[in-house]
Amino acid sequence: MMEEKNKTCHACGAENPEGNKFCEKCGRLLQDETEKTEKNMKNQSAIKNLSRQKKVLIGIVVGVLLIAGAVCGIVKYYDNKTIAEYNTKISEADKYLNEQDYEKAETAYLAAIDIEPKIDEAYLKVADVYVVQEKYEEAEMILQKGQKQAGGKQIKAKLKQVKPYGLYDEYINSTIVQDVGLADIDKRTNISQINTGLVSAEICDFNKDDIPDMLTVAYSNALITITLYTCKDDEVVELDSVDEEYNMAAAEASKIDIFLKEYSDKQYLVLGEEYLMSGASDTLSTVFEIDENIEKQCTIYGLEDILSYTYSINDKVIAEFDESVDVYEGNEASHDANQRNAINTLSKSFEPYGIKANRLLGKDDYGTWIKRATCKEEDTSETYLCYFQTGFYTSDRGIEFGGGDKLIIKDKTDVRSRIK
Repeated sequence: MMEEKNKTCHACGAENPEGNKFCEKCGRLLQDETEKTEKNMKNQSAIKNLSRQKKVLIGIVVGVLLIAGAVCGIVKYYDNKTIAEYNTKISEADKYLNEQDYEKAETAYLAAIDIEPKIDEAYLKVADVYVVQEKYEEAEMILQKGQKQAGGKQIKAKLKQVKPYGLYDEYINSTIVQDVGLADIDKRTNISQINTGLVSAEICDFNKDDIPDMLTVAYSNALITITLYTCKDDEVVELDSVDEEYNMAAAEASKIDIFLKEYSDKQYLVLGEEYLMSGASDTLSTVFEIDENIEKQCTIYGLEDILSYTYSINDKVIAEFDESVDVYEGNEASHDANQRNAINTLSKSFEPYGIKANRLLGKDDYGTWIKRATCKEEDTSETYLCYFQTGFYTSDRGIEFGGGDKLIIKDKTDVRSRIK
């Protein structure tokens, strides 16, 4: 009799007859050793197949990564080469700009744009080249191109700064010149025959709002008019205007300097006036602060002749002497000291606006006097606007008589180059 084989339940360990498919004790499915072995073999085979598939997949992935890395390397190589060429052109253009060779600077910046049109630096810098040459339309056009190609906040901001330049030029031509005319400059003309009108125009961001403003000087009938403009919503708007009398009628000779002075992050307008008569001089200097308006800050005045003197600050007399009324003999030292102190006080009155006292002090063998404020052209903080003169000067305070009815005006802003 053959020995009956039993199946062991792997769940509960009970012995069951070989023919049973389910455990008599726990009811779980019984599995014989052959089936188990076959199943294990199948599992191992599947694992091996899966391992082979993983190896193939990993190989593919590695291959793709290697190819991608090679492509990136090539792209990076050419990108680096392009950036190097771009930077070389920018450096070349910067050098020309520092040398004020604007034509070569423009060419080099445009070449940089051709090399890499997606970087904003060259657009911004070539726009500055155009602005300094007063080519405002070209500046606006290159920035508009840069806005499309490179974009960015800097180009947008620069475009906002540059656009008013063109608007001011248009306004000068279409409105100011049409309304007040264009003054004669650089020729000595009889006062009654000179053509009056616009003398000068300077563009500057006076109120530091990143939008440039415009200041104009006009002359008509012994009146100097200074007007401040800004741009709002692409329109030129007048902010403020002041009138200053040019009292030339009684003088044998006269001079007026009008200039801007930047000091302590503020912009000042300075007028320095001088009127010379026989044996006498009349000096007046005024400082205005320019922001949203034109506001007078300080006026110093000195009247000096052989027999008298008067000095005042903001219309307040600080010293005066009239020999027809006051006794000079026996009081010479006191009167002379009084005059010197007044002159020194006046000369220091403009120091809060960046003009040192020695610029307003005149000295010679005969004594000390108060001078008018004049533009120091070599000083980069000062911008000369214009100059008026009547009569003929032989020296700083020496004049020829008989020329007081002739006036010459000089424009230092070259506004006529912008007249179409």
